[in-house]
Amino acid sequence: EVCQYLADAAEALNIDVICEPNYAMQLDASSEESFLSNSRAASELSALGVNDRFASEQWNLERIGMKEAWEALEDQRLRDVVVAVVDTGVEYEHEDLVGSMMYRDGEILGYDFVKWERNPYDSYGHGTRCAGIIAAQTNNTLGVAGIAPVKIIPIKIFFDSGGTFLDKVLFGLDLAMLLGANVSVTAYRFEGRSEALKSAAERASQRGHLIIAAPGITIPGIELNVNSSSPCSLAAELPVLCVASTNKRDEISRFSNYANFTHIVAPGEYVYSTSIGNTYTSHLGSSVPASHVAGVAALLFGLGLTLPEVVETLLDSSDDVVKFRNGTAFPYAGRLNAGRAVRQALARQSTTASPSTTTTTPTTVGTPTKS
Repeated sequence: EVCQYLADAAEALNIDVICEPNYAMQLDASSEESFLSNSRAASELSALGVNDRFASEQWNLERIGMKEAWEALEDQRLRDVVVAVVDTGVEYEHEDLVGSMMYRDGEILGYDFVKWERNPYDSYGHGTRCAGIIAAQTNNTLGVAGIAPVKIIPIKIFFDSGGTFLDKVLFGLDLAMLLGANVSVTAYRFEGRSEALKSAAERASQRGHLIIAAPGITIPGIELNVNSSSPCSLAAELPVLCVASTNKRDEISRFSNYANFTHIVAPGEYVYSTSIGNTYTSHLGSSVPASHVAGVAALLFGLGLTLPEVVETLLDSSDDVVKFRNGTAFPYAGRLNAGRAVRQALARQSTTASPSTTTTTPTTVGTPTKS
């Protein structure tokens, strides 16, 4: 009855209204595997060519060609790029992340839609892991190397239980766009289709904003269909990237869901990153590969590529080496190759006018209010 009333009112007012349940959603249940000791001495230059303390443990960055990407970018001036981590918040005072945060008037720029306050601090740990993969400070003798020299906006939408609701997801995505984020990464899944989420994703893509999503975890991983895997299923219709996980052998991880709208995969097992408590741990989960793709996408935006160009470059440059654990070729996607993606972006850039260096200035917004 309520939906019918809204439909009648919308028709009378000549406006669009979407009436659907406030779906419950669950965070990608990634796990920690082992801690690294902060007392370990800073390493000599690793195979990645950086001196971060645990860089020698970052097989994942070697696999996707980060050294080649960084070398290609050495003489390049990147545009300022912002990535929104729409998750459990971020431990923004972490030693390897504090320099990657955005601040305004001395306060962290972000929001907590759970407590409705301007303090998106992470007490769960998930968002901090994602942020470290994307943007931990690189070549600073601390911790781990992040993929991109970008700024992170932490947007907290998950309760400490790991659950959330559709309205908080929508609030988070809208705020990411209002604050000027080029990319948002999130890791949740729910059964069904949301027209409200699709509408929000359409608005984001129209503004040149890239949403990167994870297909979730099942043991063993399953093939999803277009009606049961929002937001990943949006990749079948919109420039949204749905990213599956691979192991050290370029096999689809045993826990990773996937689909024919999975267009790219990336490492997702035993990946070291920042953790709460100013620590570092290895992680596995579907948010891990999504964070890799978010970091490389941010580099491409930094080179001045548009949203369609970023998506095209990521997919065209991927390595066709992915297989299932039984050896059968994975038919839907290649594995992320950062080095090749950056080289392709630079080649594309050389055929057009060189972009000027710009600064992304977040839009000033008031305190979000409940509706």
